Amino acid sequence: MKHLLRACLACILLAINPLIADSPKSIVFIKDTTGDLRVDGQRYSQHEIFDPVGKRIAIENGQATLVFSNGLAMVMRPDTVMTVKAFNQEPPDEYLLGDNDVEVSPSELVLQMDSGGFIAANTKPRATSTLTIEMPQGTLTGNATALAVSLDSVPAEVAVLDGLMRLRRDKYDPLTLQSGQWVDLGKASYQSRGQLLSAMEPARAAAYSERLGQVDRLRRMVVFMPAEQSWQATVMVPEDFVKHAAVNDHHLRQY
Repeated sequence: MKHLLRACLACILLAINPLIADSPKSIVFIKDTTGDLRVDGQRYSQHEIFDPVGKRIAIENGQATLVFSNGLAMVMRPDTVMTVKAFNQEPPDEYLLGDNDVEVSPSELVLQMDSGGFIAANTKPRATSTLTIEMPQGTLTGNATALAVSLDSVPAEVAVLDGLMRLRRDKYDPLTLQSGQWVDLGKASYQSRGQLLSAMEPARAAAYSERLGQVDRLRRMVVFMPAEQSWQATVMVPEDFVKHAAVNDHHLRQY
């Protein structure tokens, strides 16, 4: 049934937009927000879309769930400020349209984190796709389907739940974070060696896993399709999500 639905969606899009070979303009869809979300100072609300490149995104007095058109979904913590420095996607593969498990085309996403943090769930990225996160303590680059960044926690940290990310530091050799590892950004910024990477304890891993499950469920609700040189976002609500909506909302608000 899933493959039939995907094929039908692809046929419909191709019939409407035969110029699918062009690279659609990347967008961000606001799945929900419980606070004051602003993009370059302009207030945005739930289910709005915007071109994020070069934009300063800030959330106060609550959190916001953003879904990027390459399939990455993130829940921004309160008082998070970041800038999208680059977001490029190649033309999508027709046979993957409507698939929320695999990235529809290779992409490049560069974020500059100024404060706050986020927890993110992603589709399975292409081998040539890159996610870059610039932070005061260093720059993360790689591919991940689940990770968390927190600049205002004690200690400030990066946790990779699933994926492979490399942390480049100004004065020292880079660190490679693999699935299930986290790093204290404070120590990483002034220590050249030693036990800087740590395996996540079972309790920490379980807490992250629970929150990531909710973020991934939100990610799967948003389907992107190319339309008129950009993307259109459609929200699909699975039956089981409706049944557990109150529980999902509670867990996300605890992040």
